[in-house]
Amino acid sequence: MALPKRRISRARAGYRSIREKLEKTELVACKNCGSKIRPHHVCPGCGQYRGKQILPGNAPAT
Repeated sequence: MALPKRRISRARAGYRSIREKLEKTELVACKNCGSKIRPHHVCPGCGQYRGKQILPGNAPAT
């Protein structure tokens, strides 16, 4: 069975694992109420998704 010839240093292992970090998600404005939400998610403020009322929420102030 093959074994590594030398131990991988902490720095070299860190360079490899830096690519696995979580990236910050972009926030977009809700088209109905204008609050910041994650893309492709129901707005917690007004309860709408793609123009349809999904959750009971506050009515828009428009």
